[in-house]
Amino acid sequence: MKDIVRVKIADAGRLVIPADIRRAYGFSEGEEVLLCPVADGIEIMTPAAALKRAQDRVRSYIPGDDLDLTDELLAARTDDDSLR
Repeated sequence: MKDIVRVKIADAGRLVIPADIRRAYGFSEGEEVLLCPVADGIEIMTPAAALKRAQDRVRSYIPGDDLDLTDELLAARTDDDSLR
């Protein structure tokens, strides 16, 4: 697969993503994709890829591998009287 593929925007703003790129990135017919603005254009990704990226970003702020955020949240709610 090439690094850069040139395509044209058709009527009503339609953009055809070539089959080899759709297969490589897991885009399926009828599936929703996300268009994300970046500094010099747009990025196209599946909702699953966007979720994984968000999870990875959050995980980068968590010290160690053994911290469970769910347990931390539940403990904080138990300790905070205003949440009862």
